[in-house]
Amino acid sequence: MTRNMQFQDIELMEQWCPKEYPPPDLTTGLYCAQKVLLSKDGKIEGFALLKLTCEAVLILDPDLKSNLERARLVRDSFNSLKSEATEKYGLDQVQFVLRPGQEHYAKILKKHFQFQDQPGIPLILWR
Repeated sequence: MTRNMQFQDIELMEQWCPKEYPPPDLTTGLYCAQKVLLSKDGKIEGFALLKLTCEAVLILDPDLKSNLERARLVRDSFNSLKSEATEKYGLDQVQFVLRPGQEHYAKILKKHFQFQDQPGIPLILWR
């Protein structure tokens, strides 16, 4: 069973959050569904939240030869989109999911854009 989350539920949810992840900030408006998971006798057993997100897409001229120019375009697009996502839409994080074999991109993102490794396994559910 589920019910809509209530203000008094927040403290318990925050207590149950794993130490390595901060509790979600429910005041941002990004969590469009906030549910409490209940046992058959009505005891709270968990929380389910649906967070709105956005996806960035970068399409470059395939004839660009200069790696320096490509890097500049990636930097400019990243800075512009990140700024708009945080200031205009209130998004609080940026995540990248890279395919196997793209470890060199991960190193670039960490070195130049302050990305950090996160524990866990990224999973995607396609519709």
